[in-house]
Amino acid sequence: MVEDPQCGTFLPLSEAVKATIHGRQHYFCSKKCLKEYKKTQNP
Repeated sequence: MVEDPQCGTFLPLSEAVKATIHGRQHYFCSKKCLKEYKKTQNP
């Protein structure tokens, strides 16, 4: 199980949306949460 850093939802790794942000791998429950998370990150 992995935790979505945007909304806090736990989900199986196999179902997660994966993204590398600033060299670190993150896992999200949806593309919507990924998009919202990217908005909060500094370049």
